[in-house]
Amino acid sequence: MAINVTKFMVTVETKNYPVVTIRPTIQRYARIRKKMNASEIAQCLSCYAIVTLEKNNGTKVRLTADNFKDVLRSYTAQLNDIEINKGIAEDERNNTARVEKIKEKPVSVVEEKEEIEQTEEYEQPDQEDPDVFTSAPYYEGDE
Repeated sequence: MAINVTKFMVTVETKNYPVVTIRPTIQRYARIRKKMNASEIAQCLSCYAIVTLEKNNGTKVRLTADNFKDVLRSYTAQLNDIEINKGIAEDERNNTARVEKIKEKPVSVVEEKEEIEQTEEYEQPDQEDPDVFTSAPYYEGDE
């Protein structure tokens, strides 16, 4: 069972304290750019590191112990909205192509009348109508 954990691109800068609670360990006075999940970001913040979130549109947001949960939640929601909008746009493109194909195919009036006549021939009788209903058993062995 695989759990989907969202990873965020962050820049971590350490000063006097290394971050030894994650692997690989981040040494003192280091600056790295890495994808991390929320718990790794929290570990870095607990070791007094400066963590900056890099968004897809190029903006950078400095994370603190107070705001990092809210910022990560809102950014995750933005990413989900982007994926949904991409899916909707792709569906619209596919649907417009299908509509164009349907418009190209000519439909004759004779074919439509034949389809209507066929549906009228196979109309099922009303079971509650006393003139149509019979007391014959449904299965052959029932009596």
